[in-house]
Amino acid sequence: MIYHSKSYKAAAWLLALSLTAGGTVSAASVPYDTTSSAATVNAVGTSASATPFSDVAPAHWAEKHISKLAFQGIIVGNNGLFRPSDSVTRQEAIVMAIRFAGLEGQLDRDEAVVFPSSFHVDNYFVPYVVLAIEKGLIDRNEQFFLADKEGKDWGSAKASREWVTKLIVKAIGKNAEALALGKQSIPFADASAVGEGYAGYINEAVSLKLMNGVANNKFDPAGAVTRAMMAKLLSLAEGQYPVDYAGQREGILTTLKDGSLGLYTEEGQQTYSTSASTVYTRFDSEQISNAASMVPNARVSIIAKDGVVQYVEQLSTDQQVETINGTFDRIIPASHKMWIWVNDEPVEIRYDDTLQVVDGQGNVLDVTALTKDSTVKITRDKFRQSPIAISVQVASAPQSKTGTGTVQSIGASAITINNNGKSETWSVSSDALLLSGNTLLDSLSAVKAGDQVSYEVKNDEIVRLVVDVTNSAKVETGVFYSADKKTITYLKDKKYVTKPITDATVITIDGMPTATIDDLQDNDQLELTINASDQVTKIAVSNRKVELAVGVEIRSYDADYKALNVVDGNGKLKTLYLKTNSQIDMNGIAFTIDSAVSSGLLAKGRKITISYTGDTIVRIQLAFKYTGTVVSIDSTNAKLTLSMNGTLMTLPLQSPFVDQFGKANSVISDVQSGATITATMNQTQDKVSGIYIHRAVQLKVVSVNTSTSRITVREGSSTSTTDINVAGAELTDENGVKISLGSLAAGNVINVAFVGSTATTVQRVTVSVGAVKSVDASQVTLVDYSGRTVNTPLGTGYTVVRNGVPSTSIASVKAGDRVEVRKDTQGKVQVTVLASVEKKFFKYDSTTNTIQTKRPNINDTNYKFNLSGIPLTSGGSGISPTSLKEDDSLYLYYYEDKLIEIEKR
Repeated sequence: MIYHSKSYKAAAWLLALSLTAGGTVSAASVPYDTTSSAATVNAVGTSASATPFSDVAPAHWAEKHISKLAFQGIIVGNNGLFRPSDSVTRQEAIVMAIRFAGLEGQLDRDEAVVFPSSFHVDNYFVPYVVLAIEKGLIDRNEQFFLADKEGKDWGSAKASREWVTKLIVKAIGKNAEALALGKQSIPFADASAVGEGYAGYINEAVSLKLMNGVANNKFDPAGAVTRAMMAKLLSLAEGQYPVDYAGQREGILTTLKDGSLGLYTEEGQQTYSTSASTVYTRFDSEQISNAASMVPNARVSIIAKDGVVQYVEQLSTDQQVETINGTFDRIIPASHKMWIWVNDEPVEIRYDDTLQVVDGQGNVLDVTALTKDSTVKITRDKFRQSPIAISVQVASAPQSKTGTGTVQSIGASAITINNNGKSETWSVSSDALLLSGNTLLDSLSAVKAGDQVSYEVKNDEIVRLVVDVTNSAKVETGVFYSADKKTITYLKDKKYVTKPITDATVITIDGMPTATIDDLQDNDQLELTINASDQVTKIAVSNRKVELAVGVEIRSYDADYKALNVVDGNGKLKTLYLKTNSQIDMNGIAFTIDSAVSSGLLAKGRKITISYTGDTIVRIQLAFKYTGTVVSIDSTNAKLTLSMNGTLMTLPLQSPFVDQFGKANSVISDVQSGATITATMNQTQDKVSGIYIHRAVQLKVVSVNTSTSRITVREGSSTSTTDINVAGAELTDENGVKISLGSLAAGNVINVAFVGSTATTVQRVTVSVGAVKSVDASQVTLVDYSGRTVNTPLGTGYTVVRNGVPSTSIASVKAGDRVEVRKDTQGKVQVTVLASVEKKFFKYDSTTNTIQTKRPNINDTNYKFNLSGIPLTSGGSGISPTSLKEDDSLYLYYYEDKLIEIEKR
């Protein structure tokens, strides 16, 4: 028991205990930090971490939660260290819980307290333990009994998983709920190992998704809890127990750009500053995010100090906006007002200087460029007392213009042109006039990248394109001498030649897909492609290649010689040398050689991925993650073996979380041999703490939200939908031409590559549906339902699906078959023969435009078919329903469970 002056009973107990224990304890003047430690920690000091602690590595699995709690003042650290992998002690856990619950202001540090001799707590923690007992976070009798039973230091003992679970459930005020669940079975294989009095708290924590099991469906009740795990648990618990922390505000994110964040709260619009060190996170991701992934006009929580935002968390992606469709009438810029017609009624729309106006191509327009009678879609907020427009999208004011520029890329029916430094992608009309000078071109494929063109756009399509200067490239060879941002100098025929390069000049070095001009070295043998303007557009190095070594371990670094000694995966020692242009980065943060050394990045034992040519280092990447193919998983010994570029690497596991698209709460057994994964390491680089499974999935677009950069999709024939965030993904069409998110529409088919649950690439897939006109071993030709002839080369590895059964024989496809043709996630053609049903014609009702067929039995309820929008054909041509006769054979074709054609045979 403890003393508290509010209780006479407790005072009497204290008096009795004081007589037997012989003394008192006061924590008033004991300068003890809750996270101090006698242990020495070798940490990497780097600004790349989102937390204020140098021993929490970037991409640490709990980095998000540690940073939030640090900014909230719940965790403090000591000398810049947090010790995330250390086991949290009972007394440390209580301090964190008291701060989490916002109770630290109620501490009485001057109170003299005596505990039983078997119940030892370090002086600093005494008032926290007193307050925890007073507030019911722990039960004094339980803890005194536990101390007597263990016979060791109670406060500095490691807090077990079941003990921490009970502490947190009590801290969030769920004690009654836990007691009600006390007799229910615990959903873990080791339930029998759970101590008395903990079952209900574990059940409640699991139901609230605060705790889950470890490997093999075990809870491990006696297992230790690391300080990083404690931080995550408290962070998750905030969703159940909101506390008003200093500097923390919640509201609607209105703006986030140019170092400024706008937050709309109950008090109105608030403006804060942001900095390069502002941390961004999202409720639907465990990883640190970025400003670009924040969804505007949705709820966020911020922590700010002196007007500068330290931490931002997206709480929801539900935007507090409404959409108004109408016809634009007029605008008065001076009053920030416009009027549109909605259902023949004029509607006033207010706006401010943040209004964004875009055309159908996604190009930004000035608000004064809006023209009368344009069809517009206005997005307006719903959270202000006087709502204002956030964006205006011009839906039907097709752009018409002329322009000139340089061709960047060409697709089957689209072209990307650099017009004064701005890339524009346009569809090319099938009737477009294509010229080279005065010569008529056969097709768009005759236009080449690098050609200088002039063009005319009407209704968002190029109708005329003239190649003014062709890219008549020539190739010559030479030996590299020097280069800068604008020119390259090389030795040719014993003479130095200097030529200009362009912003789009491509550098090719075997083994280095992202080579730049800075990667060229003395004596490189070059092949230079030079265009008609005497500019070098491509530089290929022919005498060397860059080799990649993954998981290399540093043995030593000699600063005088800039020599790095490393051991590769085969145990072979190599000495490689850093040059002034050698690149060093950690999670995308660039370091100079000196800063890398001072930050400990080249210290002995560090694992790195290294690119080198000869004995020269091209690039060093700190290996906080590895991407490769799973060879095996040894659950018993907690080891994962990956194959990376032909090299096998075995990595220890540290109860890693598993993230994959399409399955929440994945576990290690979901990781299969042969799968491609990205494994993230803990802060000491010695164990895998996270596994992200790579998947390529073909999905159907249900809806697109350009303002949140999210797509609602469904997979296959499933009726359930999923939202995916594509803010950081590359969007292209089937030809690799970049497209905007706004160009995707409901019904589109897309191939999405996921790393974990994060989309990295989105490719719009061309889907053609129609009647087969001809087919051979090399291609299938069909006429689609718009009358367009589509030729699709089959290539290799194609698949034919008939009646749900796949085959590799195109011979099963005949002229006249109705088919769907698309490419799968691997780029292989898939031809699906559509299902058809034969019916016998009975009669036609012209008043309802409905065909009725004969019913084979009384149970047939599908015998009436409305012809609105449904083609009626025979022999490939349309026919009138009045030409049908009783008992004519009709074949009904279905696509995605919808009737699309009726054919008379």
